[in-house]
Amino acid sequence: MEGMAMGSGHRFVLGCVVVFVVLFSLPIGCTSKTDNAESQSNPLVMQGKELFTDYCIHCHGPSGIGDGFNAGNVDPGPRDLTDSETEDGEVGFMASLTNEKIYHEILSRDLLNPDEFEALQEAYLDAVMMEDEEAAKVAEAKLPMLVPPAMPTFKYTLSDAERWALVAYVRTLHKNDAPPVDVPSTVSTVRPTFPKRQAPSWEMAEDERIAIAESGKFIFIDKFNCNGCRVYKTGELGGVVGPDLRRSGERLNLDWTYQWISSPQAMKPDTKMPNLALSEDEAKAITLYLETLKPPATS
Repeated sequence: MEGMAMGSGHRFVLGCVVVFVVLFSLPIGCTSKTDNAESQSNPLVMQGKELFTDYCIHCHGPSGIGDGFNAGNVDPGPRDLTDSETEDGEVGFMASLTNEKIYHEILSRDLLNPDEFEALQEAYLDAVMMEDEEAAKVAEAKLPMLVPPAMPTFKYTLSDAERWALVAYVRTLHKNDAPPVDVPSTVSTVRPTFPKRQAPSWEMAEDERIAIAESGKFIFIDKFNCNGCRVYKTGELGGVVGPDLRRSGERLNLDWTYQWISSPQAMKPDTKMPNLALSEDEAKAITLYLETLKPPATS
């Protein structure tokens, strides 16, 4: 919600023209390799580094070890992206992932709320316990990677080619060689676009307003972990990437807030706030929750 704070000092994302120039200069299907100077001059890796700086460095840090300035504000903390081998020389977490898994199940995943994730996890564990291999495979295919919930998806913010560029750059952060990144020839270089939504009516009974706002709190904190990026409640800590939302109920217009969180790029094309593809009901609930955030009354 970067646009909610004036003068926040955030660096803006590269303009679309610059991004497209870089993208169209790439040979489709080009390959990046790690641990050499050549990889750092690879256009795909260079583009990935720019995107990493814009979207990832505040949590993962410049070297990818998880020591960014906002890392202490997210729980669980950001993963160490250099962890391709352990101290004993064993295969680390990052080396255990294929490029396709990083692309599809981390950068391009759809976010689930905790109840949905738990249901999928239980189905998988039940199938394993029953030694039903077929059911286990089906359940496992539906179960997303266990990614810290504070990490957003970029499925609705970056183009296919840009997400592959992020994969290519992340591979250069490993302690040892990683698989080369071959970009599929059919990837899109166009970022997803979402039109500005028409705001709903805010007229409703008070008990309905309270109930919707309470569901918005759950979505804001438990599903999307928005508090990992911004201070959201008086007396409690939040992230330092986004603006301070503790006076949202005093200063934000409901229509504007709804439209902003529904489609940030439609409101401000160069914003770095990810589009989370909120449903109309989710956007309405979060908007009404933010309306409740006001400083305590002074006696």
